[in-house]
Amino acid sequence: MISTVALGKKQGPVNICSGNPITVRKFAEQISCEYGRIELLNFGVRPENAVDPPFILGIPNHDIID
Repeated sequence: MISTVALGKKQGPVNICSGNPITVRKFAEQISCEYGRIELLNFGVRPENAVDPPFILGIPNHDIID
């Protein structure tokens, strides 16, 4: 969806979420694995932030992509 939006004619913010909850860690791991650079991630260096949400979730809006 990112490439469709990037190469399309829409301008401004566009909702490209999947509707599937995912932790920020898992999201970062997926991206780093795609680029073969998992060693660049260093989780656990800083203490956990008690106010951070356990995952991120967006509600998809498929009507936005033309």
